[in-house]
Amino acid sequence: MHGLVTLANDGCLYGTTLKGGIYGAGAVFRVTTNGILTTLVSFGDTNSNGTDPNSLTLGNDGNLYGTSQHGGIDGHGTIFQVTTNGILTTLVSFADTNSNGAYPNSLTLGNDGNFYGTSRQGGIDGHGTIFQVTTNGILTTLVHCYQTAPYGALTLGKDGNFYGISTIKTSGYNGTIFRLLVTPNFTVQPQSQTKHAGATVMFFVRANGLNPVSYQWQKNGTNCFNGGNVSGANTSTLTISNLSHGDAASYSVTISNSFGRAVSSNAVLTVNDSLFIASQPQNQTIGLGSNVTFNVTVYGASPLLFQWYFNETPLGSPVSGTNYSAYTLNNVGTNQSGNYSVKVVNGHGSLVSFNAALTVKLFPPGIDLQPLDQRVMIGSCASFNVSVTGTPPFHYQWKFNGANLLNATNAAYGIEAVAATNTGSYSVLVTNWAGSVTSYNALLTVIVPPKLTFQVWADYPLLGLSGMISNNFVVQGSTNLAGTNWANLLSLTNLPFSPYLFLDPGGIGQPARFYRAVLVP
Repeated sequence: MHGLVTLANDGCLYGTTLKGGIYGAGAVFRVTTNGILTTLVSFGDTNSNGTDPNSLTLGNDGNLYGTSQHGGIDGHGTIFQVTTNGILTTLVSFADTNSNGAYPNSLTLGNDGNFYGTSRQGGIDGHGTIFQVTTNGILTTLVHCYQTAPYGALTLGKDGNFYGISTIKTSGYNGTIFRLLVTPNFTVQPQSQTKHAGATVMFFVRANGLNPVSYQWQKNGTNCFNGGNVSGANTSTLTISNLSHGDAASYSVTISNSFGRAVSSNAVLTVNDSLFIASQPQNQTIGLGSNVTFNVTVYGASPLLFQWYFNETPLGSPVSGTNYSAYTLNNVGTNQSGNYSVKVVNGHGSLVSFNAALTVKLFPPGIDLQPLDQRVMIGSCASFNVSVTGTPPFHYQWKFNGANLLNATNAAYGIEAVAATNTGSYSVLVTNWAGSVTSYNALLTVIVPPKLTFQVWADYPLLGLSGMISNNFVVQGSTNLAGTNWANLLSLTNLPFSPYLFLDPGGIGQPARFYRAVLVP
C-alpha cells in the first residue's frame, strides 16, 4: 500500500499500491469496513495509463482522482480519474519537453471543486510546478518553481489558501514552507482624493488571488453597478468623468473569486466647486495670414462663463461652457500681435489665465518643390513649376540663362511651342516682404529632328546629315520605301558638326534608293 486510504461516498476505503498488481506497476484497490479487498485497476498494461500511483483524492462528483509518478504517453507521470467500480480515465500526461512539469505528487481538492498539485521536476526552470486541474482534465500551470522544488502534496488551509513544503537544491536540500495564495487580497488600496468639479478621477486597486478575480465597486457602501456616474464597475480602475457634487462620496471595491472575497478600505472623494485652470493658453508664433486658436481648460462647478481679452480689452461677449473654451483668429494680421487671456467666472468666484503672447511674423520664402529638367520636341509645349513656403504674398520672376523673362511672374512658367532657341536654363526668383530665394536651374533641351540632303558626286550618292551637335544618329537606306529591310549606312556618336557629309557607295546603279535619319537617345 502507498500513502493514505480515502473514504468514498459509498462508505468504502480506496487506496493505491506503488508496485504490484497484475503488471507489477501499482494498483488501485477498494476495501470495505469489514475487510473485503478488491483490486479495481492494475497499472502498466498500457503505457498511457501511467505507473507507480500516489494517494487518491475524492472529488465533489463522487469519483476518485490521483496521479502516477511515471508512465503516461511521455513517461513523466499522469493525472487520472477512477470510478468506484474501477473505470480508469487518464486526464493528463506530463512531459519534460513542455512547461507543465513532470513527476506529479498527490492532488488536493480546492474550495472551487478543482484539484491542485505539484510536480517535482519540469516547468520552465526545471524545478517543478504548482498546477490546477479540472475534473475534465484541463491543466493550468500556476507557478514555475525556481531553485526550490515542491515536495509532496499541498494542504488546504482554513483561509482558503494552499500550503506546502519544498527543497532548496542549491543549499544542500534544505527545506522551506510556502503558501499558494488563491484567495483574493489587496496589494494596493484605493486612495482618497480631492478634485475640482468637472474634472476626472480614477480610483485604482491591485489584487492578488487566483484568476479570474471580479471587481464590484461601491459608493457609500451601495452597489453602483448601474447607478450615477460610476463606470467600469468590473475592473481594477474606477473612472468618473465630469465630476459634480453628487459624486462626492466614499468609494470601495469588493473583489472575489471562487475561493473567497475581500473588501477594500474606503477612499473618500472630495469635490471642490472653486475654479482651477488645468491648462493655460500657450504662446504662439505664426505667419501673416494664418489661423490660430487659444485654448484653456478649467475645472469648477458649472455653469462657467469665459471672457477672452486682447491686451486687456474684451473680445466680444462672454461665452458659457463646461470646462473647456477656445478662441480662434482667422487670417491674422500683424496688428493682432499681442497678449491674449481669458477670465473664467462661476458661482464661487473668478480666475484670470496667464497671458499668451501671439507673434505674427513674416517668414522668408523657401522652395520645397524645385523646377525639373525637361526634354521636349520642337514645337511642343513646356512648363516649369515651383512650390514655396513662407508668408504670402509672393512675387515670382522667371529667368532664362540668368536674364529676366518678360511677363513671367507666376508660380508656373510655360512655353506653348518651343523653338531651338529655347534650349537653356530656367530658374525663378521668389520674393516677399521678408526676403527672397532663387530656385535651382532647370535645363530645357529642345529636340530638333534630323534632316538629310542628297546630291550626286562622281556618280556616288552624297548625303548631308543636319542634326543637333553632340547627339547620336543612325542613317539608313532601303530600295523599297514600303519595305522593312532598312540597312544601317552610318552610325555617329556625338555628332561633331552639322551638316555632316558622307558617300553611299551602295547607291550606285540602283534604280531607286531611299534614305532616312534617326536620332538615337
